[in-house]
Amino acid sequence: MKFWQALLLVDILGTVHGGENVGVDSPTDTPPLRCYTCLSKKSWDHCQAKAEIKNCAPDESCLKVKAYHTKKTANNTKEEVVHIYAKYCSAECSNKQCREMGWLCDVSCCSSQECNASVSNTSPSSCAMIASAIALSYIIVHDFFAL
Repeated sequence: MKFWQALLLVDILGTVHGGENVGVDSPTDTPPLRCYTCLSKKSWDHCQAKAEIKNCAPDESCLKVKAYHTKKTANNTKEEVVHIYAKYCSAECSNKQCREMGWLCDVSCCSSQECNASVSNTSPSSCAMIASAIALSYIIVHDFFAL
């Protein structure tokens, strides 16, 4: 399955649960994280214009992903860059799937209500800091349990 098809599936599945309070059992429980969900091949503005707010599962964060890759045109005379702009809930904050499929992705994650609303993506330096923090956390946890 292509990455953009997976993102579309995420968007479709999110529509099925639209408006439900997923994961909320009683008034004393923490309300679910609410994130914008949309998918566009045009721009962040186009994505945001059709965005809906969805309730995420308890283990998910809000994501914004800008994915792109180069492909040949129909007559193979030149290459064109294909962009995908997506916002959705996800338990994984990584561009691993993109890399495996040969796409380049700018991924940003957040965990406060409707935090993926803005149309600007996280700066590359912020992404590098997030990746470094994740790597450091892995090393610490790995070393702790290796004892």
